[in-house]
Amino acid sequence: MPAPPDPEESGRHVTLRQLPWQVRLVLDIVMLRSTPITAVFWCTFLLLMLVHVAWACGFLARYGFDGGFVRVSDQVAAKQEADNKVAGVERRANDRLASVEGKIDWQLKLSITRELRETAVALCKARDSADRAGLQAYIDQLVTEYERLTGKAIAAPPCTALR
Repeated sequence: MPAPPDPEESGRHVTLRQLPWQVRLVLDIVMLRSTPITAVFWCTFLLLMLVHVAWACGFLARYGFDGGFVRVSDQVAAKQEADNKVAGVERRANDRLASVEGKIDWQLKLSITRELRETAVALCKARDSADRAGLQAYIDQLVTEYERLTGKAIAAPPCTALR
């Protein structure tokens, strides 16, 4: 019977150092060439990695362990819920702003009306033509501001109505 060829001559021989470290580790554990504690550690580590990958990929879902990744349906539902909350806050803020703006406009109209009346009274009492011209210019400004604010024209009350 012929002698088996020398492994180095056949070209099929691979030394342990030429293998990737992962393969060397598995072979080391399987062949128990290390201490028992090291073998137990690496077997536990590999088992935990296997369970982790199975869990992350969703293979354990039937046992109550859902995958670690977000489903598109969950993401859409969460986004819709957040959008609804933001829309609600926006709506309340806009309502509050409209209410405040309405109050400010009402107070501004009342203020302009009072100022117009007081200026008209001062115009009726003024005797100097320079004072009357200044008061009339101020009345014109108040009328313009009132028209800009309300869109309605207002006239200064005549002197006969103020007495």
